[in-house]
Amino acid sequence: MLKAATSQQESNSEIESGQKVSGARVMVRVGLVAVTVALAIGLLTLFVSRPAAKSPHLAQSQLVAEIAAIPGTTPITPPPPAMTPATTAPLPTTPRTPVSIAAPTTVPIPTVITGTVRDASGDPVSGAYVVGLNSLDVAVTNAQGQYSIPCASEPLVASEWLLPIQRDSGGGITYGSDSTNYGPPPTSSGAGYSFSGGATDADSAAPVPCGQTTDFVLNTGGNVDIQFVDSSGNPVTDQSLPIDNLYLPGLDQFAGLETAPLTSEGFQDVDQLAAGTLRIDEVSANLTCTGQGVVDEPSSAVITVTVVPGTTVPVICTVS
Repeated sequence: MLKAATSQQESNSEIESGQKVSGARVMVRVGLVAVTVALAIGLLTLFVSRPAAKSPHLAQSQLVAEIAAIPGTTPITPPPPAMTPATTAPLPTTPRTPVSIAAPTTVPIPTVITGTVRDASGDPVSGAYVVGLNSLDVAVTNAQGQYSIPCASEPLVASEWLLPIQRDSGGGITYGSDSTNYGPPPTSSGAGYSFSGGATDADSAAPVPCGQTTDFVLNTGGNVDIQFVDSSGNPVTDQSLPIDNLYLPGLDQFAGLETAPLTSEGFQDVDQLAAGTLRIDEVSANLTCTGQGVVDEPSSAVITVTVVPGTTVPVICTVS
């Protein structure tokens, strides 16, 4: 009995001794874990507080390796490196050029017609006349053959001398107001006259719009030499009354009544005419006229002569 009791006591002592050893081991392990955790926290604190390494990813991996080398510790995964917020660079912009909107402008309405008068050789004609057939406005060219005439949207005619042009006012014709201030026709050869649009006469001349440039070419004119004789063939030199009235070729309804003086030999020279028909009206005597291109109807008091540019047509008219 005593032996059995002694054995029981020894067994209990061994159990107690084993429990004490086991408890001590547990306490050691808990202490190691606490030390490990404290060490890890201290290392993390040191890592966070020290200046950033040139390669943060390399420093973190070394720290993990140091912690894992401690016996009885569990590797701690370090937090991911802090992300630096991405910055967006401003997109390049092209500076906008301000667009200026001009205020609406009023285009001036042309009030004149301009152009140049030249001869058959292309040289400018100084001192030539340009006449509006409806308005009777007259312009004279400068040394360069240039003219400017008020705009009336009408046909124009150009010549080296002021033509006898008239307009019908409905109550008769007054010289100077219903006609140009023309004088007798020239008595020497020269250029004829020309109509706008290249027309051969006034009735078919084109009206010229305002602002349009219109040039003229004065080609060589034609001449008519009329000799007046009595029934005996002697020259008629009486200049007390005009023997005839003349209406120039090409002027048509715009032709003013023209007279021409007689020379001492009874000649009447009408030069620098355009191509067409010269009309001779009997005034103070009955006329019988002959010559190339002459038409004289006995029943009419009108004689016509065909004018050919560059030539002189002789006409003999017998006064009875």
